[in-house]
Amino acid sequence: MKPESLNALPTFRVMRSSFRFSQTFFAALLGAMFVSSGLVHAVEPFHFHHENILGTSLDLQVSTTDAGQATAAETSVLAEIERLRKILSSSDPESELSRLNAATAPMACSREMLNVLTSYDLWQSKSKGAYSGHISELAGLWSKAEKVGTAPSPAELQAVLTSLAAPGWQIDPATRSV
Repeated sequence: MKPESLNALPTFRVMRSSFRFSQTFFAALLGAMFVSSGLVHAVEPFHFHHENILGTSLDLQVSTTDAGQATAAETSVLAEIERLRKILSSSDPESELSRLNAATAPMACSREMLNVLTSYDLWQSKSKGAYSGHISELAGLWSKAEKVGTAPSPAELQAVLTSLAAPGWQIDPATRSV
C-alpha cells in the first residue's frame, strides 16, 4: 500500500504542466491580439537576390518590420562582402592577397589577412598537413600538366611537395607583416 503523499505527486505534476500550458497559451493569445490590433507590426521576411557576388549568386533574407531597415541591412551585407573581397580575392590583381603573393619582401597586412593566414596555419597543423593554404604551386603544376597532356614527373611532384612541407609564410605580429 502506498502512502497518501505519493499518490498526490502525479496530480501536482499534471497541474504544474497544465499551468505552464495555460501561461504559454495566454501569452500567444495576447501576442496575436496585439499583432491583429495593429499595435505591434508583424516581422516579415524581405528577400534580395544578387548575381555575381564572389563568382556566384547571393540570396539574402532579412526579417524585420520595416522595408528601410531591410534595405539598410542588405546594403551593409553587400558592403562587407566587397570590403573582404578587396582583401582576400585571388582573382583581383589589386587585392591585398594578390599583392602579398607578388611581394618579394615582408608586407604589412590587414587584421583580416593575418587572421586568415593564422587560421590556415592552425588547420594545417591540426590536419597534420592535409590542409594547406599554400598549394597554388601544386595547382599550377597540375594545370600545366593538363595543358600539355602529361602528368608531372616524380621529380617535379617531389619538389613541390617538399616546398609544401615548409611554412608558406612567416607572420610578424609586432609589425603585422608577412
